[in-house]
Amino acid sequence: MSRLLTVFALAAVCALASADTAQVIADLESRLAAAQAKAGITVNRSARDATSVNREVRQSSQILSISATVSDLTDRMTKLQDEQQAQMTSLPQSVAALATAANAVTSSISRIDATLAAFKLLKSKADAIPATVEAQVESLNLQMSSLSRDMTVMSNSVDVANKATLDTVDAKLAASEAESNLATKSLTDSSAVKVKAMTDSLGNAGNTRSIYVNWGSSKCEGGAKTLYSGWTYASYHDQRGGETPQCLQNKGGDMGGQHGGWDSLDWLYPSRNDHCDGTKLRDLDRCNKQIPCSFCQIEKSCYLESGTGKCSAADYKTVYQGWLYGSHEGHNARHKRTCLSEDGSGWGRNDGHGSYFYPTLNNNGMQNVKSDKTIKCHWCCK
Repeated sequence: MSRLLTVFALAAVCALASADTAQVIADLESRLAAAQAKAGITVNRSARDATSVNREVRQSSQILSISATVSDLTDRMTKLQDEQQAQMTSLPQSVAALATAANAVTSSISRIDATLAAFKLLKSKADAIPATVEAQVESLNLQMSSLSRDMTVMSNSVDVANKATLDTVDAKLAASEAESNLATKSLTDSSAVKVKAMTDSLGNAGNTRSIYVNWGSSKCEGGAKTLYSGWTYASYHDQRGGETPQCLQNKGGDMGGQHGGWDSLDWLYPSRNDHCDGTKLRDLDRCNKQIPCSFCQIEKSCYLESGTGKCSAADYKTVYQGWLYGSHEGHNARHKRTCLSEDGSGWGRNDGHGSYFYPTLNNNGMQNVKSDKTIKCHWCCK
């Protein structure tokens, strides 16, 4: 602050000097002229004027130099004042930051004190651990000793129990072995009996008995035994009865049944072949006639083969041959396809009964099977 006042005083002096210089010079000149006049000294006016002018120029130059110096000092003082003012402005913020830091340090010191206290407490607990562990180890040793004694007692008891169990098992094994030997002997004896029976059965395997219906003949053909003869019955051509045909025995009478004149029954009618196109039956005059049948027995193995000219299986011979017949494709009756013998005897007359059979026709061919052909059939036996 003292420096600032000094600068202000110097500036004022310089200002006053620059303002009164001309007046001071004029006063000095007038005093000098008066002194010279009293002394009788003559002064060259022009020289004096030139000297005066030079003096004024030098004085003005000095004054300007002093003024420039004062201005420079003023600028420096102003800059210094601004810097001091800026420092004074930031001082409260610095003080506040310092206070915050001091508070943080104080809080950290408090936490450190709390940590030290907790550490001391933990250390005291840790110091107490060895004694606790030692007590627990001692208790565990006591328990282990007791357990060891109990295990020894239990082991002795188990040894005794195992010996008793082994004795019992040995006895049971001996009894089981004796029982198994007895069962094995019994099974061997039984197996021998069964093997003998099987051997005897295999020895008679060629004597298989077959029972079948010889359709289209009142007597069994091919040496088969006729159990009975009868007539073929089936459903009416426009009705939906049970599966047909049936060979009803030709003995007359009530056939073991009772009279039933009711409509709600399964009706059967004497059957006839409606036509014989495509079969040998036409040549034998067996068209549109009632179909005979016979129930046969033969001591052979038999099967029905269709669609071939003879029996295909080795060692099988034809017992009777004929043609497949079945229901008309537009009728409601469901006749099981039946092999009607072409050589059978005992055919009936044409009396127009309503159960009809028709030759079976292959409608479409495949590979070696030709289409639009009636189908031959054979009853084959070995």
